[in-house]
Amino acid sequence: FKGIFSSKIFNFDFDSSTSLNSLDIQRFNDTVRNKSELTRNFFEEKTDSSSNAVKLTFFGNYREKVWNGSIGERDILSAYGAKIQKDNKWINKDIKNLSKIALGYGTYSSTKRDHPQENIKRDRINLSLQRKNSYPLWKRKYKENIDESYLFSPEVIQESLLFNIEGNLDLYRYSDNNYQNLLGFKFGPEIILGNLYNNFFDYTKLSLYPKIKFSQGNSPFDFDQTVDNRTIEVNFTQQIMGPLLIQLSTEYNFDNESSKYNSFYNNRYEISWSRRAYKISAYYEEKTKAGGIKFN
Repeated sequence: FKGIFSSKIFNFDFDSSTSLNSLDIQRFNDTVRNKSELTRNFFEEKTDSSSNAVKLTFFGNYREKVWNGSIGERDILSAYGAKIQKDNKWINKDIKNLSKIALGYGTYSSTKRDHPQENIKRDRINLSLQRKNSYPLWKRKYKENIDESYLFSPEVIQESLLFNIEGNLDLYRYSDNNYQNLLGFKFGPEIILGNLYNNFFDYTKLSLYPKIKFSQGNSPFDFDQTVDNRTIEVNFTQQIMGPLLIQLSTEYNFDNESSKYNSFYNNRYEISWSRRAYKISAYYEEKTKAGGIKFN
Protein backbone atom coordinates (compact mmCIF):
# COMPACT_ATOMS: atom_id res chain seq x y z
CA PHE A 1 0.00 0.00 0.00
CA LYS A 2 1.22 3.48 -0.87
CA GLY A 3 -0.50 6.81 -0.26
CA ILE A 4 0.44 10.31 -1.44
CA PHE A 5 -0.89 13.49 0.15
CA SER A 6 -0.36 17.06 -1.09
CA SER A 7 -1.68 20.31 0.30
CA LYS A 8 -0.98 24.01 0.96
CA ILE A 9 0.05 25.05 4.49
CA PHE A 10 0.78 28.74 5.17
CA ASN A 11 2.03 29.38 1.60
CA PHE A 12 4.17 26.23 1.75
CA ASP A 13 3.65 23.18 -0.47
CA PHE A 14 3.28 20.06 1.67
CA ASP A 15 3.98 16.66 0.07
CA SER A 16 3.95 13.39 1.96
CA SER A 17 4.35 9.82 0.77
CA THR A 18 3.58 6.86 3.06
CA SER A 19 3.99 3.18 2.24
CA LEU A 20 2.97 0.09 4.21
CA ASN A 21 4.22 -3.35 3.19
CA SER A 22 2.35 -5.44 5.76
CA LEU A 23 -1.07 -5.42 7.45
CA ASP A 24 0.37 -6.91 10.64
CA ILE A 25 -0.41 -4.19 13.22
CA GLN A 26 2.13 -5.62 15.68
CA ARG A 27 4.91 -4.96 13.15
CA PHE A 28 3.63 -1.48 12.19
CA ASN A 29 6.85 0.37 13.18
CA ASP A 30 8.91 -1.96 10.97
CA THR A 31 6.64 -1.88 7.90
CA VAL A 32 5.61 1.77 7.56
CA ARG A 33 7.76 4.29 5.68
CA ASN A 34 7.20 8.01 5.27
CA LYS A 35 8.84 10.85 3.37
CA SER A 36 7.49 14.38 3.89
CA GLU A 37 8.56 17.82 2.63
CA LEU A 38 7.37 21.37 3.27
CA THR A 39 8.58 23.65 0.44
CA ARG A 40 8.25 27.31 -0.44
CA ASN A 41 9.60 29.16 -3.47
CA PHE A 42 10.97 32.55 -2.40
CA PHE A 43 11.88 33.57 -5.93
CA GLU A 44 10.86 32.28 -9.35
CA GLU A 45 11.41 33.76 -12.79
CA LYS A 46 10.79 32.23 -16.21
CA THR A 47 11.42 33.33 -19.78
CA ASP A 48 11.35 31.46 -23.10
CA SER A 49 15.01 30.48 -22.71
CA SER A 50 15.68 30.48 -18.96
CA SER A 51 14.26 29.84 -15.49
CA ASN A 52 15.54 30.72 -12.01
CA ALA A 53 14.20 29.69 -8.63
CA VAL A 54 15.17 29.76 -4.95
CA LYS A 55 13.33 27.43 -2.58
CA LEU A 56 13.42 26.45 1.09
CA THR A 57 12.54 22.91 2.11
CA PHE A 58 11.92 21.35 5.52
CA PHE A 59 12.04 17.55 5.44
CA GLY A 60 11.22 14.65 7.69
CA ASN A 61 11.72 11.00 6.73
CA TYR A 62 11.05 7.76 8.56
CA ARG A 63 12.65 4.48 7.44
CA GLU A 64 13.60 5.81 4.00
CA LYS A 65 15.28 3.23 1.74
CA VAL A 66 18.47 4.39 0.01
CA TRP A 67 20.43 2.48 -2.63
CA ASN A 68 24.19 3.01 -2.43
CA GLY A 69 25.76 1.09 -5.30
CA SER A 70 27.73 -2.02 -4.38
CA ILE A 71 27.02 -1.45 -0.65
CA GLY A 72 23.38 -2.23 -1.43
CA GLU A 73 20.14 -1.01 0.09
CA ARG A 74 20.25 0.81 3.42
CA ASP A 75 17.61 2.33 5.70
CA ILE A 76 17.72 5.88 7.00
CA LEU A 77 15.82 5.16 10.20
CA SER A 78 14.93 8.83 10.65
CA ALA A 79 16.01 12.17 9.21
CA TYR A 80 14.79 15.72 9.70
CA GLY A 81 16.19 19.10 8.78
CA ALA A 82 16.11 21.90 6.22
CA LYS A 83 17.64 22.76 2.85
CA ILE A 84 17.83 25.91 0.73
CA GLN A 85 18.44 25.50 -3.00
CA LYS A 86 18.95 27.77 -6.00
CA ASP A 87 18.23 26.38 -9.50
CA ASN A 88 19.16 27.99 -12.82
CA LYS A 89 18.32 26.72 -16.32
CA TRP A 90 19.13 28.53 -19.55
CA ILE A 91 19.76 27.98 -23.25
CA ASN A 92 22.59 29.79 -24.98
CA LYS A 93 23.27 29.22 -28.69
CA ASP A 94 21.35 25.92 -28.59
CA ILE A 95 23.41 24.69 -25.61
CA LYS A 96 21.27 23.64 -22.62
CA ASN A 97 22.71 24.57 -19.23
CA LEU A 98 21.70 23.78 -15.65
CA SER A 99 23.25 24.76 -12.35
CA LYS A 100 22.24 24.06 -8.75
CA ILE A 101 23.63 25.14 -5.42
CA ALA A 102 22.19 23.80 -2.18
CA LEU A 103 22.97 24.01 1.53
CA GLY A 104 21.36 21.52 3.90
CA TYR A 105 21.43 20.67 7.59
CA GLY A 106 19.82 17.66 9.20
CA THR A 107 19.91 15.04 11.93
CA TYR A 108 20.19 11.46 10.66
CA SER A 109 19.83 8.08 12.30
CA SER A 110 21.13 5.10 10.33
CA THR A 111 23.53 2.16 10.40
CA LYS A 112 27.24 2.66 11.12
CA ARG A 113 29.70 2.38 8.24
CA ASP A 114 32.08 -0.10 9.90
CA HIS A 115 29.39 -1.96 11.88
CA PRO A 116 26.15 -2.26 9.82
CA GLN A 117 24.38 -3.94 12.74
CA GLU A 118 24.85 -0.81 14.90
CA ASN A 119 22.63 2.29 14.62
CA ILE A 120 24.05 5.77 15.21
CA LYS A 121 22.69 9.35 15.19
CA ARG A 122 24.64 12.30 13.79
CA ASP A 123 24.07 15.85 12.53
CA ARG A 124 25.19 16.54 8.96
CA ILE A 125 25.84 19.72 6.98
CA ASN A 126 26.01 19.41 3.19
CA LEU A 127 27.05 21.96 0.58
CA SER A 128 26.25 20.74 -2.93
CA LEU A 129 27.14 22.25 -6.31
CA GLN A 130 25.96 20.82 -9.64
CA ARG A 131 26.48 21.88 -13.25
CA LYS A 132 25.14 20.26 -16.44
CA ASN A 133 25.74 21.17 -20.08
CA SER A 134 24.26 19.55 -23.17
CA TYR A 135 26.05 20.29 -26.46
CA PRO A 136 24.24 19.46 -29.73
CA LEU A 137 26.63 17.92 -32.25
CA TRP A 138 23.89 17.15 -34.78
CA LYS A 139 20.14 17.73 -35.00
CA ARG A 140 17.67 16.83 -37.72
CA LYS A 141 14.82 19.17 -38.58
CA TYR A 142 11.57 18.09 -36.97
CA LYS A 143 7.93 19.03 -36.57
CA GLU A 144 7.49 21.45 -33.69
CA ASN A 145 3.89 20.43 -32.95
CA ILE A 146 2.54 16.96 -32.34
CA ASP A 147 0.02 15.65 -34.87
CA GLU A 148 -1.78 12.45 -35.87
CA SER A 149 1.43 10.90 -37.23
CA TYR A 150 2.61 10.40 -33.63
CA LEU A 151 0.77 7.21 -32.73
CA PHE A 152 3.30 5.91 -30.22
CA SER A 153 4.56 9.04 -28.40
CA PRO A 154 2.91 11.88 -26.43
CA GLU A 155 5.66 14.32 -27.44
CA VAL A 156 7.63 15.36 -30.50
CA ILE A 157 10.87 13.40 -30.94
CA GLN A 158 13.93 15.11 -32.39
CA GLU A 159 16.68 12.98 -33.89
CA SER A 160 19.96 14.23 -32.48
CA LEU A 161 23.47 13.53 -31.26
CA LEU A 162 24.33 15.27 -28.00
CA PHE A 163 27.41 15.40 -25.82
CA ASN A 164 26.42 15.79 -22.17
CA ILE A 165 28.69 16.84 -19.30
CA GLU A 166 27.79 16.86 -15.59
CA GLY A 167 29.92 17.90 -12.62
CA ASN A 168 29.08 17.55 -8.92
CA LEU A 169 30.84 18.79 -5.81
CA ASP A 170 29.57 17.68 -2.37
CA LEU A 171 31.07 18.72 0.95
CA TYR A 172 29.79 16.82 4.01
CA ARG A 173 30.55 17.68 7.63
CA TYR A 174 29.34 15.50 10.52
CA SER A 175 28.89 16.27 14.23
CA ASP A 176 31.49 13.63 15.22
CA ASN A 177 34.22 15.45 13.20
CA ASN A 178 34.06 13.02 10.28
CA TYR A 179 33.90 14.55 6.80
CA GLN A 180 33.61 13.70 3.11
CA ASN A 181 34.64 15.75 0.08
CA LEU A 182 33.37 14.39 -3.23
CA LEU A 183 34.06 15.62 -6.75
CA GLY A 184 32.35 13.74 -9.56
CA PHE A 185 32.18 13.95 -13.34
CA LYS A 186 29.81 12.29 -15.79
CA PHE A 187 30.20 12.81 -19.54
CA GLY A 188 29.45 11.15 -22.84
CA PRO A 189 27.27 10.96 -25.96
CA GLU A 190 23.52 10.48 -26.32
CA ILE A 191 22.04 9.60 -29.71
CA ILE A 192 18.39 9.45 -30.78
CA LEU A 193 17.50 7.94 -34.17
CA GLY A 194 13.96 7.52 -35.51
CA ASN A 195 10.65 9.23 -34.73
CA LEU A 196 8.24 6.38 -33.93
CA TYR A 197 6.39 7.18 -37.14
CA ASN A 198 6.70 3.64 -38.52
CA ASN A 199 5.89 0.21 -37.15
CA PHE A 200 9.32 -1.45 -37.07
CA PHE A 201 12.61 -0.31 -35.49
CA ASP A 202 11.87 3.40 -35.97
CA TYR A 203 13.26 4.59 -32.63
CA THR A 204 16.63 4.00 -30.96
CA LYS A 205 18.06 5.89 -28.01
CA LEU A 206 21.52 5.12 -26.64
CA SER A 207 23.68 6.92 -24.09
CA LEU A 208 27.13 6.03 -22.71
CA TYR A 209 28.40 7.93 -19.68
CA PRO A 210 31.77 7.25 -18.02
CA LYS A 211 31.51 8.40 -14.38
CA ILE A 212 34.51 9.30 -12.23
CA LYS A 213 34.52 10.39 -8.56
CA PHE A 214 37.36 11.70 -6.43
CA SER A 215 36.85 11.39 -2.68
CA GLN A 216 38.50 12.49 0.54
CA GLY A 217 37.46 11.50 4.05
CA ASN A 218 34.77 9.09 5.26
CA SER A 219 31.19 9.20 6.45
CA PRO A 220 30.19 7.66 9.81
CA PHE A 221 27.17 6.18 7.95
CA ASP A 222 27.09 3.62 5.16
CA PHE A 223 24.07 5.07 3.28
CA ASP A 224 26.11 8.06 2.01
CA GLN A 225 29.63 6.61 1.98
CA THR A 226 31.06 7.01 -1.53
CA VAL A 227 31.62 3.76 -3.46
CA ASP A 228 32.02 2.68 -7.09
CA ASN A 229 34.16 5.66 -8.08
CA ARG A 230 34.88 4.43 -11.63
CA THR A 231 31.89 3.23 -13.69
CA ILE A 232 30.29 3.49 -17.13
CA GLU A 233 26.53 4.06 -17.28
CA VAL A 234 24.66 2.60 -20.27
CA ASN A 235 21.03 3.37 -21.22
CA PHE A 236 19.34 1.82 -24.27
CA THR A 237 15.78 2.05 -25.62
CA GLN A 238 14.58 0.36 -28.80
CA GLN A 239 11.25 0.15 -30.61
CA ILE A 240 10.55 -3.43 -31.70
CA MET A 241 7.16 -3.26 -33.37
CA GLY A 242 4.46 -0.61 -33.25
CA PRO A 243 3.94 0.50 -29.65
CA LEU A 244 6.23 -2.25 -28.25
CA LEU A 245 9.52 -0.91 -26.82
CA ILE A 246 12.27 -2.43 -24.70
CA GLN A 247 14.59 -0.56 -22.35
CA LEU A 248 17.80 -1.56 -20.59
CA SER A 249 19.98 0.41 -18.18
CA THR A 250 23.13 -0.86 -16.48
CA GLU A 251 26.54 0.18 -15.16
CA TYR A 252 29.92 -1.39 -15.72
CA ASN A 253 32.25 -1.10 -12.72
CA PHE A 254 36.00 -0.66 -13.24
CA ASP A 255 36.79 0.54 -9.70
CA ASN A 256 39.24 -2.10 -8.39
CA GLU A 257 38.32 -1.20 -4.79
CA SER A 258 34.64 -2.05 -5.33
CA SER A 259 33.00 -5.39 -4.60
CA LYS A 260 31.40 -5.14 -8.08
CA TYR A 261 34.74 -4.63 -9.87
CA ASN A 262 34.85 -5.80 -13.49
CA SER A 263 31.11 -6.55 -13.63
CA PHE A 264 27.77 -5.09 -14.71
CA TYR A 265 25.42 -4.07 -11.91
CA ASN A 266 22.38 -1.84 -11.23
CA ASN A 267 20.66 -3.65 -14.10
CA ARG A 268 17.11 -2.57 -14.93
CA TYR A 269 14.88 -4.10 -17.62
CA GLU A 270 11.62 -2.71 -18.96
CA ILE A 271 9.16 -3.64 -21.72
CA SER A 272 6.42 -1.18 -22.57
CA TRP A 273 3.34 -0.70 -24.73
CA SER A 274 3.41 2.99 -25.61
CA ARG A 275 0.64 4.99 -27.25
CA ARG A 276 0.17 8.73 -27.58
CA ALA A 277 -2.38 8.87 -24.75
CA TYR A 278 -1.13 6.14 -22.40
CA LYS A 279 1.74 3.79 -21.60
CA ILE A 280 1.77 0.40 -19.87
CA SER A 281 5.12 -1.09 -18.85
CA ALA A 282 6.52 -4.00 -16.87
CA TYR A 283 9.93 -3.66 -15.23
CA TYR A 284 12.44 -5.52 -13.11
CA GLU A 285 15.38 -4.13 -11.09
CA GLU A 286 18.10 -6.61 -10.22
CA LYS A 287 19.63 -4.42 -7.51
CA THR A 288 16.50 -4.49 -5.33
CA LYS A 289 14.99 -7.66 -6.82
CA ALA A 290 11.83 -5.65 -7.36
CA GLY A 291 9.51 -5.57 -10.33
CA GLY A 292 6.06 -4.39 -11.22
CA ILE A 293 3.64 -2.89 -13.69
CA LYS A 294 3.21 0.84 -14.32
CA PHE A 295 0.40 2.69 -16.08
CA ASN A 296 0.77 6.30 -17.26
